[in-house]
Amino acid sequence: MKRRELKDHIAGAVYGFAVGDSVGATTEFMTKDQIQDQYGEVTKQLGGGWLDLKPGEVTDDTQMMMCVMEALMKYPDDIAMFQDECMKQFVKWLDTNPKDVGSTCRAGIEYYKLTGSFISKDEDIQGNGSLMRYLPCAILGLEEFNIAQGELTHNSEVCASLIQMTSEALCESLMGKYPSRKIECLLAPSGRVQNTFNNAMFHASKGDFNHTLREAVNNGGDADTIAAIACSLAGARVGLSGINPKLIGPLPIEVKKFFGKFIDFSLDFLFTNRIN
Repeated sequence: MKRRELKDHIAGAVYGFAVGDSVGATTEFMTKDQIQDQYGEVTKQLGGGWLDLKPGEVTDDTQMMMCVMEALMKYPDDIAMFQDECMKQFVKWLDTNPKDVGSTCRAGIEYYKLTGSFISKDEDIQGNGSLMRYLPCAILGLEEFNIAQGELTHNSEVCASLIQMTSEALCESLMGKYPSRKIECLLAPSGRVQNTFNNAMFHASKGDFNHTLREAVNNGGDADTIAAIACSLAGARVGLSGINPKLIGPLPIEVKKFFGKFIDFSLDFLFTNRIN
């Protein structure tokens, strides 16, 4: 794949994630019936929701993903330094008092602030807070780094396994293909990591980008996270050129500038280290 084409697909994944997050934030924690009654159908940047966001404003999903991006750009070749930097970025972010922080993510970060150590393995951890950060390492093909960033807040085998499977789906999507893993039906759109994975894969496995976005955000529940992951896969498949610019326009300018920096870094990394 030529550099320009790959850049389009990577940008599609990154911007697709933020679009899914920001549009999905409008319907987060609502039921399908509540969405239907209030909006009819959500298809564009509206803002609002329980966080009372501006149109295009992103949530902790995109913000924590950007923390991982920052750490990768500093330490793409040293997993220990990368993991340390990830946590430092999480601490820095949490100290800004963001509008929304997942309880498990907060617990892992606060534990580090208190002890200077990372949390231990805990198979009872079943939330989707590490899966929502899967994208940066997946773009670079750094599987061990992806597991490492997940362990900082969600140190369980289930979470690690689903990060790996979603990363594999992203690789297929970057090549312009639908994910090969077939999901037969939707589960409750909860923040449980298995449900999030299942539904994101289901939404990303058919139709165009608009179809994936529409289906994910109008199903309610943990709509921002499910839509972010689903739309990262759909965006990777169709490329930035396949996403309506009106969905991208309202995203914050500082987010767009940061994305541009990471996309360029990703291309340089891949063409130097991965692509022959």
